[in-house]
Amino acid sequence: MVYLNARKAQLAVLAGVGYAERYRQQAESCRRQSETVEDPRSRSIFLRLATLYQDMADQFRGKSCP
Repeated sequence: MVYLNARKAQLAVLAGVGYAERYRQQAESCRRQSETVEDPRSRSIFLRLATLYQDMADQFRGKSCP
């Protein structure tokens, strides 16, 4: 039983790291898109999304890594 709980915890950490990386990539993609957009409103939206995704990545990273 202890082994199963440890395995579940390990899988949760790996999932958290995966989500953190996925959100970090989304943030980077939004930052790159904001650089190519001419409209200031669209640029602002992309930068806000980048910030949101980066915050989500930081949250997952904080939960999964000590």
